[in-house]
Formats: sequence, C-alpha cells, structure tokens
Amino acid sequence: MNTHYLRRASMLLPAAIACFALAGCAPKPPACDDAAVVQSIHQLVMGQVADAMKLEKSVGRNELARGFQDHLSLFIFLHSSDRERIPGLHKPALARYTEGASISLSAVATDGYDSQARRHQCKATVKLKSQATGQTFEARGVPYTVQATAKAGEFMVESSGLEGLVTVAGKDAIDYVVAAIAKGLTAQRQASTPTKPPADGARSDEDHGD
Repeated sequence: MNTHYLRRASMLLPAAIACFALAGCAPKPPACDDAAVVQSIHQLVMGQVADAMKLEKSVGRNELARGFQDHLSLFIFLHSSDRERIPGLHKPALARYTEGASISLSAVATDGYDSQARRHQCKATVKLKSQATGQTFEARGVPYTVQATAKAGEFMVESSGLEGLVTVAGKDAIDYVVAAIAKGLTAQRQASTPTKPPADGARSDEDHGD
C-alpha cells in the first residue's frame, strides 16, 4: 500500500451539505471531528471526482475531466457495438471506486467558534483510502468550516484545501475505471465471438470408428 502526502491547495470547492439531526434541535453545529462531518468531507471529495468522470461532461477548465476524456479517446476507434457497451461498464466501475473509498480525519484542531454565525473553524489531516486500488492519499493541515444552516438539523461543510486530494484521487479513479472498461470490453467480445465450426476435412473422434 502506498501513501501519498499532499501539500495544501487553495482552490475553493463547492460546499457539501448533509442532513444531521442535532440533539434536541440545538443550534450549534456538530464538532469538527463528528462522523457526519467526516461523511460530508467524503462527499466533497468523491462528488468532485464523480462529476469530473461523467461520460458526457463538458470539459471546460476542469483538468481532471480533460484527463478522463483523453483516456476515453483511446476507445474512439472501437466498433460501434463496443462503444455502446462503455456506459454499462463505466457506471459500476466508478461506483466501486467512489463508494469503496473511505475518509478519515486525524490531528483535528478547532481554531475557534463563531457563535453569531454558528460556525466552527477547523483544521485536520485528511486521509483517503481507496479500496478499489489499495492506494492511500493524505493531505495535512486542511482547513474547513462546519456551519449550521437556517434549516433546523442541517449543517454545511466547506473547505478551501481539498483540491490536491481531489486531483490525486481523481487520477487514481481514472486509471481504475479506464482499466475496468478495457477489461470488460475484452471479456464481452470474447463472450460474444461465435465458435467456429470444424473445417470440412476435420472429423470428431466419433466419426473415426474403431
């Protein structure tokens, strides 16, 4: 198992919002290391990866999406029947990667709580482990906030330090999914190839007699 350490990046990622039943409808959001917060960070990272790997996604300035489309271009010369099989292979492979990935936090620190905004300022080491590939990626000193929303029982997690983790996990996911597609196409081709009949001059053992 390889562990990759990342330096903090500065790109602001979209905030993930998760439903969480606060005890007694307390207005204060969950703590920085709460399990629901960890799950929200998982959604932040894997949501970005899955979005970049949509088959019909417009690439734009998303380098991860561009990398995925470049890998998919390897299949453009396939027969049309093979290209039609790609979505059916892509979806389960991507789900295996994103759903099998786990996020954990360590060295969690609370840098303060703003009671007026109902917001925790947090920092932690974020570790992502891929069950699909066995790779582990770690980003240290990632800042994030946990803030209660206007809707009772909901909170928002926002981070400006996950871009590096999204990038390396995304590249790992791309390699895994593209390899799964290639393997699946090969298997399906072999399964659909008709068995050739024996040559005219060939006879089975039963035809030879004693």
